[in-house]
Amino acid sequence: MRHVDVVERRRGFDALIEHAEGNAPAMAALSRLLRTDGWKAEAAALAARALTLSPGDAEVRAIATDILSADVPAWHFVIVRDAPRNQAYEDALRRAVTPGSRVLEIGTGTGLLAMMAARAGAAHVYTCEMEPAVALAARDVIARNGLTDKITVIPKCSIDVDLAEIGERVDILVSETVSNDMLAEDPLPPLADAIARLVKPGGVVIPARGRVRVALAHDARLDARRLGTVSGFDLSPFNRLASPFSQVVVGSPHVTICSDAADLFDFDFQSGGPWPDQRNRAEVRAHGGRVNGILQWIALDMDETGVYENQPGPGAVSSWAALFHGFPEPVECAAGQPCEIFGRHDGKALRVWGRVGL
Repeated sequence: MRHVDVVERRRGFDALIEHAEGNAPAMAALSRLLRTDGWKAEAAALAARALTLSPGDAEVRAIATDILSADVPAWHFVIVRDAPRNQAYEDALRRAVTPGSRVLEIGTGTGLLAMMAARAGAAHVYTCEMEPAVALAARDVIARNGLTDKITVIPKCSIDVDLAEIGERVDILVSETVSNDMLAEDPLPPLADAIARLVKPGGVVIPARGRVRVALAHDARLDARRLGTVSGFDLSPFNRLASPFSQVVVGSPHVTICSDAADLFDFDFQSGGPWPDQRNRAEVRAHGGRVNGILQWIALDMDETGVYENQPGPGAVSSWAALFHGFPEPVECAAGQPCEIFGRHDGKALRVWGRVGL
């Protein structure tokens, strides 16, 4: 679409928005058209206003919540219930923040970490959120908790933030954009950019380091996820289309760690990068018994004192899952047997494989 057409179409939408203002059903219907046309931020803002204007209208609510939730991952509602994770971040912020500290957060979400930084005594917190609906909700959360004067929500990706928007470089950078394999949420480019442009030299980065941890393991349910004979037909060749790994709840009783653990990759976030593509090898020693894959999880070194790790085990709880990389066939390991675990990453995705016995 030509630029002039885009401008004219936007003017048409602006006229419709002005005409619909105060009419919740019309606003909700228009928000759907805006989103279909690619105006995500405008659609979210209009849907939110419609919902506020007529919260008891079931049709308005159905349309508005559909628009507002469209790009909001379900993990937003899980991660903030992870009490050990929350405590690790809050403890690190309390150790870092002083009365004059200015803080930048990458990824606002609910606003929880930004509010923790404000509660720790930061002079001001700037928090970036690229999803329009999330940024709107976070502003409401922050206002509900009386912290609007201490926290500024910037509704854009941190890479698009100009230094003038935060006044000067900040003292502390905090983020939680890591994923189950550390990299799938693409945390490295925003970190490198923010540290280079928006954080004072020597500023504090929370977490300071991230480690990818691995161990041999046995998943009692692995065979149940693979195809064999069905209705008298051998479907096993179809297994090559299955994902090479599966998510594992860290407290699952069906997964047993079968070796010592090792760090496969170590990302020094505090350094600001670069973090080039890398292939690594770790050696572990088996506890003995049957092994049918490799278990991978993460550890976050918040600073020199605090560590958050979602290592699987009985009773373990974490908002981050572990990832199980299954072997084609199970292997019997002797106690103390050395085994190699390999990994490769390109800064965005991680691959893990292993070799039992050296």
